[in-house]
Amino acid sequence: MTAEKRKLAGRDGDAEARFRAARNLAATRGYAFLSAEAVSALPLAELLARVEATQTKFGAPDMETAEAVFGGVE
Repeated sequence: MTAEKRKLAGRDGDAEARFRAARNLAATRGYAFLSAEAVSALPLAELLARVEATQTKFGAPDMETAEAVFGGVE
């Protein structure tokens, strides 16, 4: 588990650290961190690309990545 994922999982740091971790994790997946409101206004194609970015090799979503690419951390 990466440092960013540990922080998002609540195993390391405070709220500011979680936000930085989400921003960094989104960037490693090729996305800018956006608020949930901004993500909801994205074109469908980009929204679906973000959904695909959360998938693990087993097809289940990676919850820390989902929080990062969908703006679930404030």
